Amino acid sequence: MRLLRMPLRNPSQKQSATQAASQAGPQPSSSAASSASPQPISSDEALLQLAQVASQFAFPQQMRGSFDGVSSDEAEGLPSIQDRYRVLVEQVPAVVFMAFLDGGVSEAYVSPQIEEVLGFSREEWLDDPVRWYHQIHPDDRQRWSVEAAEIFFTGSPLKSVYRVLARDGRVVWFHCEARLVRRKDGQPWFIHGVGVDISELKETEQRLHRETAERERLQKLELDRQIARTEQTESRLAAIVECSEDAIISKTLEGEITTWNTAAARVFGYSSSEIVGKSVLLMVPPEYHAQEMEILGKLRAGERVDRQETQRLAKDGTKLDISLTVSPVKDASGKVIGASSIMRDITARKQEEEKLRLAEKLATAGRLAATIAHEINNPLAAVTNLVYLARMSASSEPTRRFLTQAEQELARVAHMAKQTLGFYRETSGAARVTISSLLPDLLSVFSSKARNKSIEIRTELRKDPAVLMKPGEIRQVLANVLSNSLDAVEGGGQIRIRVSTAEQRAGGVPSVLITIADSGPGIPPAVRSRLFEPFFTTKQDVGTGLGLWVSKNIVQHHGGHIRLKSSVRPGKSWTAFSILLPLNSSSLSLAAKSNATEPDRIAG
Repeated sequence: MRLLRMPLRNPSQKQSATQAASQAGPQPSSSAASSASPQPISSDEALLQLAQVASQFAFPQQMRGSFDGVSSDEAEGLPSIQDRYRVLVEQVPAVVFMAFLDGGVSEAYVSPQIEEVLGFSREEWLDDPVRWYHQIHPDDRQRWSVEAAEIFFTGSPLKSVYRVLARDGRVVWFHCEARLVRRKDGQPWFIHGVGVDISELKETEQRLHRETAERERLQKLELDRQIARTEQTESRLAAIVECSEDAIISKTLEGEITTWNTAAARVFGYSSSEIVGKSVLLMVPPEYHAQEMEILGKLRAGERVDRQETQRLAKDGTKLDISLTVSPVKDASGKVIGASSIMRDITARKQEEEKLRLAEKLATAGRLAATIAHEINNPLAAVTNLVYLARMSASSEPTRRFLTQAEQELARVAHMAKQTLGFYRETSGAARVTISSLLPDLLSVFSSKARNKSIEIRTELRKDPAVLMKPGEIRQVLANVLSNSLDAVEGGGQIRIRVSTAEQRAGGVPSVLITIADSGPGIPPAVRSRLFEPFFTTKQDVGTGLGLWVSKNIVQHHGGHIRLKSSVRPGKSWTAFSILLPLNSSSLSLAAKSNATEPDRIAG
């Protein structure tokens, strides 16, 4: 192979190999150079010199001496070293080349494989001093020049891969290795090298590269599709979560809220910005904190909590009944990293269930009330008649007065027997009555109990207008509240009954306000909301839990309200019930008109 024919430079010069290569070009020997250089040698002479040099360092000692002891006649029949080297070189499946460096670079030998690989004959190749440079692919010439210059300036072996253009235009990939051989005095002598056609290897490599690139492209395409499907799935799931009627949140294993959907904001009253990043305990009632910690423990173990009924707190402090389902959230490796909670507000359902339970109780109580009313009426009638006869035959005025009062109380007992649980509707028409007219008889009934407990009952009549009412029912309300106060107050306490006027907030309706306050121990906050429920009582041994419930129904039937306030502070405890009755109840006015023709009956 013919390398560049370029003048040699002193290795001690500081010029870099890259600069030298850029200055070098395919330069045929000038006349001056030719006159200074030795006369060109033939290819056979070059091969002989190469073989002689090779015999000094390429063969082991035992091989160089393998012909010792052979007679001169026999030696004449043996192949020369030149012939032996030629056979070796021309059997190698590669292009072997040699170029002398005396005064320049002139290629002196190239093996016959040059024709098989590139299509040029040996004579054509050696005849053109710059053939090799011109046949190097244009994109590789600059790099090859730099690498070739490195041999001259550093003496380091050349190892390079580059492309060469064959006679027919084909691109042939060459792997070339060359070494600089110096004379005994250290001066460069010639370059000896070999070039191997690696086109098939390169084609295989490029094919593998294309296949790899195509495989990577397909993998990326599939990954993009999977990402798109995942994003679509996440988008659909996000839409489902946002449109869900159930509150859906996610949280860490430490209980920190990370997501909060629209339904959660509607149910609990917190916006996403208010609650995300906060502890889930913010919405858990204190009595359920231990339960929440237990749920988090189950989640860490990978367990699921399914449809557990519990309570949670809304932003305004309201307790909500919810059905809770909590599932662990895992990463790709299966590690639990958080939790997803679905909370369904079942407060309305619970209230309906409670109403149904109460209705069942009231139905039972109604049947019992009908039985009691039927069974008690006969003995009551007998006792009433006997008291009447006793009053008529009594000789002293005090006795007649006591028996008259007894008749009134028996009549009230008979009336309450019919009215038990509110199932009996009073048939007497509504009348305008003052509250003060109801108090004397009421206080006389409870006076003995008050005296026994040393309880002082005070009345204060600020304003006492007439109220359209059913006197028996309102008397029953006052009796229920006053009885509860007497049971609550300890010895030496006080009960105050105040009557004044007020206006109901809605519409400014003129009303009478009856306040019954006592100095008892107060009612704990935890049970205040349940006082008006049927069958709920705070009394241990007495009471049915129906008095306040019946009273509330009566007051509401009169178009009014009954309210409770209480304090349990030691030394300053008290309880006050406020009963607000409109002076003119439209519902009672209509009832009064219909009572004239409607017969007595048990109300269902």
